[in-house]
Amino acid sequence: LRDLEVERAIWDHLLAKLYTLTPQIEPLTISAPSPRTSVASPFHQLTPSGAWAFLQNLDMDSFAPLVQQLCARTGVAPARSWALLAAAHSYPGRVTAIPHGMVMPFLRQAPVALLEVVGFNPDLIERLKLFGLGAIAHVTNLTKRHLSSQFGPEGEVLFRFLRPDDKPPIPPYEPSVIGAEYDFDWPVFEPADLQPALTHLLEQLHTQLAGRSARHMAIEVERQTTDIETCSLV
Repeated sequence: LRDLEVERAIWDHLLAKLYTLTPQIEPLTISAPSPRTSVASPFHQLTPSGAWAFLQNLDMDSFAPLVQQLCARTGVAPARSWALLAAAHSYPGRVTAIPHGMVMPFLRQAPVALLEVVGFNPDLIERLKLFGLGAIAHVTNLTKRHLSSQFGPEGEVLFRFLRPDDKPPIPPYEPSVIGAEYDFDWPVFEPADLQPALTHLLEQLHTQLAGRSARHMAIEVERQTTDIETCSLV
């Protein structure tokens, strides 16, 4: 059984991790769209399976190990739409990069079935196949009138999706996760030794909440072995 509140809390925790790599994060699902998102943007009218986010000006050297750790499907491309399709086409734990000059070759071999992964209706994909449009590049040749007359409002969303205008940069993300940590300067062996640190951390977190409520709390204990063995409690 799914617990959507726990899923949302874990997603917020992951976004907070990504925030350490870049402040420019635009979540697509679970959390509400930013009020600064353009009304004409098609992305928040889609319902892709899973949780997705756009990232900009990313530290790729630090990001690649996280992709492998999470088994995430990741795409890098010159525009949001192409990055989304690249991620849908990618394998878990791998980054699929599409250089600027390779967008059309990628779309010529990308099946229209990828559109369902990023949130388009399966009926729309089946009808595209019946028309003989097996690759996404074939759909880019259709006009807005063609798509809207065949598929209605979703056809207009598809038209905008396949003609991305990514001039506005991704705005800074505001994390909804707070944290506190404590480093022990001596070896800790018993749970009772953690109690004073837990009390101290809870007091810090309560101050940071500033009257707000929290949905989820996680306690992480990290063991570090150096010349002096320490224990970090987060």
